[in-house]
Amino acid sequence: MPSEPMFSPWPHRHRAWLAELYLHTLFASRERACTLTGPRGCGKTAFAKHDLLPFASTHGIDTHYVSFGKASTGAPYASTGDGTSMTTAGKPVPASTTSILLGSLGHREPHGSTVDRVLDQAPFAGLSHVIGAMSECLAAAPRQAILIVFDDVEHLSAGEWMTLASFLSVQSAMRASPTWRVFMTSSRLPWQSSGTLPSSVDTLGRIESLPHLGEDFLHAAAQWVASRANGHDMPIEALRTTWSAVGRSPQLFRDTVTRLTCGDAPSLAAAERDVRRWAIARHYTESGLGRLSDLQAAVLRAVWRSGAELYVADRRAAYAHAIGVEHVSKTEVQGAIKRLERLAFVHRDPSGRYVLNSTSIDALFGLDAIERHDQARALALSARHERDARLATANVPAPTTASEDIRSGMSRPHLALVR
Repeated sequence: MPSEPMFSPWPHRHRAWLAELYLHTLFASRERACTLTGPRGCGKTAFAKHDLLPFASTHGIDTHYVSFGKASTGAPYASTGDGTSMTTAGKPVPASTTSILLGSLGHREPHGSTVDRVLDQAPFAGLSHVIGAMSECLAAAPRQAILIVFDDVEHLSAGEWMTLASFLSVQSAMRASPTWRVFMTSSRLPWQSSGTLPSSVDTLGRIESLPHLGEDFLHAAAQWVASRANGHDMPIEALRTTWSAVGRSPQLFRDTVTRLTCGDAPSLAAAERDVRRWAIARHYTESGLGRLSDLQAAVLRAVWRSGAELYVADRRAAYAHAIGVEHVSKTEVQGAIKRLERLAFVHRDPSGRYVLNSTSIDALFGLDAIERHDQARALALSARHERDARLATANVPAPTTASEDIRSGMSRPHLALVR
């Protein structure tokens, strides 16, 4: 019999109320589908496995989970077309892993997993692999209500998405009992392309953003820290500051706290900076922002801020200032937007406003804004200390404000990665 762990596993805050809300929405929808969006690391997969699927299972629904998530390589990779990817070093790595997990979700595995059997997990060789396995599962219970969660669908191409949508449509028509679908994605589009939305977009149902975790999650994290630190509590105020400093990302928050408790960082503030800068670099690499010109990057940031009035004179003056030129014309802005659309960075919503396709780019800009503020504050503090030291040497009283230093510090961008 395995021994008990020395400390509790990382806490998962169950949100049965949210699972119930989404399932009621799902059951009432004409499409028998809904979509949950959120940036990578926001807790979508944990919510599906630990809350949504178990709640459905307790109501007599057969539950299935399919993930199209790519294997993490720590380096940018490009498809070779043969089921592998090539890193920048030229070494082949698994391109993607398709997991189809089935419950009996009443059984809880060690480390908190709520799914007790892996039907299949292999390098992703195409949708035929998934569809074949799902056909067998659905045929085995023709009169049983079924809920399928499709995770990481942003990795599907437009053609793969159309194939999946057709398969689900046929299965829904053939089965006597309902087949409900939940799609989970970090993208506001369900496929890796831009352009006109195909008719199968209706398959997505209602699109919802997964809300952030609440205060109870921070209290659970404080208890976890105490279990790792011989009962010594961490002030909840410090954890609340960290939560904001990493953009309220559960994954980055966990990485920050773990980095501290494992002794890999001298302080919580240092752990925050390390994790945040790593996340900015990762998001920047994975999103492909390096392909953009200075103007395109500036326009993309403007889309993140509002997505409206991208051509007005004040905006164009801001673009010019950001990229260091005297003037930016409307034609140049239009060309930048067209390229952003072609590269699938943005699309227009029904109201005509431009929006980012990827919620992970939302997260990137948010983290970058936090980092800019943090570095501006550090610059202002350093400048004030230097001035106070000079004044003390000259035996002159220090002024009561450092507003000019703060303004000077905030005018200096910290990072060339995100313009």
